[in-house]
Amino acid sequence: MTIKQIQYFTAIYECKNMTKAADRLYVSRPVLSRALIDFEKELGLTLFIRTTNGVEPTEQGRSLYETISALTSTFNDTVKRLKGEAAREHRPFRIGIINSGGVWFYPHILTPFSEENPDLTLHVESVTVEEVPDALLHMELDCAISPIREEFSRLIGKQHLYDVECALCSSPENRRDAVTLEDLKDLPIGIFGNVLPTIYYEHNVVLMTQQPDLLHMAIANGFAYATLPMDLTSGWKDIRRTHFTPPLKAKVYLLWNKAVEYNETFDRFRTFVSSRDFSFIDQFSKDMD
Repeated sequence: MTIKQIQYFTAIYECKNMTKAADRLYVSRPVLSRALIDFEKELGLTLFIRTTNGVEPTEQGRSLYETISALTSTFNDTVKRLKGEAAREHRPFRIGIINSGGVWFYPHILTPFSEENPDLTLHVESVTVEEVPDALLHMELDCAISPIREEFSRLIGKQHLYDVECALCSSPENRRDAVTLEDLKDLPIGIFGNVLPTIYYEHNVVLMTQQPDLLHMAIANGFAYATLPMDLTSGWKDIRRTHFTPPLKAKVYLLWNKAVEYNETFDRFRTFVSSRDFSFIDQFSKDMD
């Protein structure tokens, strides 16, 4: 059985007419008729009954068509899957990282991972916590390192990596030695990101931005206070950081889309990240105290 014979048989079955099938295949009717006779003889089966209006499939013909259709569908799905895997293997592996993680991500994660996997091309994109779920669900990122809101936990896979302490950032003139969440209601607040966190009071928010430099300037000049991860502010020498009582910490995860069938690159990255010791994150807080 050849591919051409399968194509001829399928066209005859679907058209139920030799002339229409010949036109679809761009061959003459005599050529198609001879091919069908040879095919039936080779199989030792009668596949069609000739009628005045065309041809009708026999029981053997219907059974053969169903088998060929199933095989064709499986073949096409396999080719599609393999093409998808090949495309993923040849495009960059896309990692999202929130701004607060950039200070440690490159020296502690990206550089050693790249050195161990020189065959991989990595693309790193800066994202906010609010952008991460959509980027993963729309397959704009292969994974992300970020906190995640609970409402997305059903759709997003997560693996806890570390906790980062948050501090109240203010101008150097502020002399608070400690702060509680209750104290925030009396302060002009600057927010980094799109969504108003529940720990803030909307009436006293004076700035909402996705630009850390703009927020830094507002804090340093006494225009706003902001609750931020310590590692985000590690290079901000002109602000004061006040610890919360009790300590306020954010959980950071490796995140991915549960609905996506991931390839070897993701498995390699996940294994690598899982093996890292993130205790160095605490050192950022100690160095800034």
